[in-house]
Amino acid sequence: MRPRGTRAGWLIGAVVVLTVLAAALLRQGDARTTAPLDPHNPSPDGAQAVARVLAAEGVEVVVIRGRDALDAVAVGSSTTVVVTSSDQLGPSTVTHLREHAADGRVVVAAPPPTVAALLTDRDPIRTELPRPVAARCDDPRLSGLHLQVDDAYAYPGDGCFEVDDGALVADVDGVRLLGAAELLSNARVTTSGNAAVALALLGATDQLVWYVPDLRDLDPSEVGGLAEALPPWLGPALWLVALSGTALVLWRARRLGPLAVEPLPVPVRAIESTVGRGRLQQRAGDRTHAASVLRTATRRRIGQHLQVPPDEVTLLCAETSRRLARPVPEVETLLSPDSPAPTSDSALVRLAQELAALTEEVRTR
Repeated sequence: MRPRGTRAGWLIGAVVVLTVLAAALLRQGDARTTAPLDPHNPSPDGAQAVARVLAAEGVEVVVIRGRDALDAVAVGSSTTVVVTSSDQLGPSTVTHLREHAADGRVVVAAPPPTVAALLTDRDPIRTELPRPVAARCDDPRLSGLHLQVDDAYAYPGDGCFEVDDGALVADVDGVRLLGAAELLSNARVTTSGNAAVALALLGATDQLVWYVPDLRDLDPSEVGGLAEALPPWLGPALWLVALSGTALVLWRARRLGPLAVEPLPVPVRAIESTVGRGRLQQRAGDRTHAASVLRTATRRRIGQHLQVPPDEVTLLCAETSRRLARPVPEVETLLSPDSPAPTSDSALVRLAQELAALTEEVRTR
């Protein structure tokens, strides 16, 4: 243990360091865990600032997660065990915690009423705190200190930091209940005297075991079904959403009329596609593009039949000329992309007819 003469100086220095560290942590955005009051969580609701300052001041901070990790750590008179995420505790893990940490100091942070009932018969009361609260108790480590949080659990009866509904810090059967656990958070630790209170509660011994319980450690009989974990309003809300969706479907169906049933796939004749495309291009007046499309399609069809690449225009025209016994210039005029474009709609129709006849003639030879 530290000499009493150095305690005040150590506490003041640690509070200053804690203030600076908490401010730095609040600017970080890469929290390693999102669990509230977790010692590895640098976000506003985490408690990384307290854990780091305690470690920097010589307190051995051991973070453990789950029952097996707790069993691996020896807890003696020079050890404080602080429990955050106390809502993960159950009857079996509370009993095991009491037995394993019987020789040390145990601090449980803001256990909810269901968990508090396993630790004490003093029913916690949720209390709003509009102003700082003074310790006003016999604990020399807390004497003269103040804390300030928005709300906390108060435990009826004696303790430290008493308000109308009870004490915010209460000792019950060897366990210290911290109803104002928010003071440990990175966001609130620098408010009022919260930093001094946090260090006094958790830094009184040489070793701090930071225990984060795990629901998987509970006995199967203690774990409720999924329905028990869901809020009671979820069922009616889902029914309302379903009914609203059904009403919307019926309303839109009436506006749009009955569905038209048509067998799929719907066959479309090639000539219909050609005529439709031709009409579009006729409206646009783009005879050059239309002629290019017709010639490209014809070269592709003839090339497939003659086993000649369609982009080898010279070779394709020569092979077509040989197959049909027609002059090469005549074939080139029809197939070559460099041939002049039709100057009228009638000329474009005539080109399409000649290309179709050429394709049919190649296929039949």
